[in-house]
Amino acid sequence: MAKAHGGPKDGLLVLRMRNQVDSLLRAAEALGGAHALAQHLGHDVAVLIEWMKGAASLPPSIFLKVVKLLEGDGRTLPPMASTRASPLKAHP
Repeated sequence: MAKAHGGPKDGLLVLRMRNQVDSLLRAAEALGGAHALAQHLGHDVAVLIEWMKGAASLPPSIFLKVVKLLEGDGRTLPPMASTRASPLKAHP
């Protein structure tokens, strides 16, 4: 009998990726959009968007920068409101 996919290890990977994507989205919102976050992180916005979609692996060093940004001076950011414009939308 074939082993089913979706074991505990897969679940942890999904949670980690979701946490990273949520953190990227919150950081983009805090800075005013994906372009501002990409500039802050020193990466091209196209790469950042791939990370935000979960389509590419986020390097640990970049995730650490995002966490430090979100920590700021100790204040926490409010949760992303679903009614706000998505920071994934490209602005010229």
